[in-house]
Amino acid sequence: MYKDGKWSGWRGRLAVTDRRVWFEAHVLGLFGTEQEIAFDDIEIVELRKTLGFMPNDPFIRTKNGQTFDFVTGGRRQLRDIITSHMPQA
Repeated sequence: MYKDGKWSGWRGRLAVTDRRVWFEAHVLGLFGTEQEIAFDDIEIVELRKTLGFMPNDPFIRTKNGQTFDFVTGGRRQLRDIITSHMPQA
């Protein structure tokens, strides 16, 4: 996971519930840091391009300006699920 443009080096579990995106990091095989992003707090969710042409980097920006990038499979599904749960403006 990248947080605010910096590689955090975190690997772990990413889940989407009916109210939030939730990431639980595994640090050296132990459970570590949790990150919760409520759908109400998300401003943008999109797929960014890596290597200049591959839209495969799920990117989330919250209303308070925090950014998150996740390296994961099912990128388009992840974006679509989050988008469908975000409150309409």
